[in-house]
Amino acid sequence: VDELFTEYVNETAMEYEEKTLEAKYGDFKSLMREYEEGILLFEATKINVWDKANQDTVGLKIYYDKNKTEYIWPEKSAISEFKISGVDNKTAEKIYKYAAKQDVAKVEKKFNKKSTVVQITNKELESGAKELNGLLWKKGAVSELMSEASGKDFTFKKIMDIIPSKQKTLSEARGYVVADYQDFLEKEWLNTLSKEFNVVIYKDVLNTLTVSYTHKKLPIRELSE
Repeated sequence: VDELFTEYVNETAMEYEEKTLEAKYGDFKSLMREYEEGILLFEATKINVWDKANQDTVGLKIYYDKNKTEYIWPEKSAISEFKISGVDNKTAEKIYKYAAKQDVAKVEKKFNKKSTVVQITNKELESGAKELNGLLWKKGAVSELMSEASGKDFTFKKIMDIIPSKQKTLSEARGYVVADYQDFLEKEWLNTLSKEFNVVIYKDVLNTLTVSYTHKKLPIRELSE
């Protein structure tokens, strides 16, 4: 019974202490208020901005249509990377010169009859990409023939075409559009709040506050700044 009573007293005392923390400790009260208001702000922003931007497909489409000129694919190059394997330098040079003048299909048909001598990888790259170093920005440009350590493997690149700049579709630009739409919704929400609630700033009181910086007392800047 004594043990149970002691346990009950301890639990009751702890509950009472927890209930009176904010009354006894001003800093703790301020911290809890800040925490609660932070949660409320997070939830309000989630409902009015983040979730709405992802779920409001009609609003997102309207926003995209009004601002579609902001979402453009830059000019790109369609390149083919050639890897020549298991041949001597003379044969590699022959393939290189042929590929410089012919398309991919003809290269594969001519040199991959019995085995895969030439492996070709196609890519689309924007101007300035590291993989384009040493290549002129024009259709048909070919890089130097490079020999790998084995001496029987060779590589080079060729720009097959220059793809002009074009409009991104909504699906292609969705991530960017959603982010911009969220910014738009947040500004609209804040404008609505500012019209609904009148905020009064007492600058004379605000200017009496000070902050410590490098051991000096500096007045806080006015909110208008």
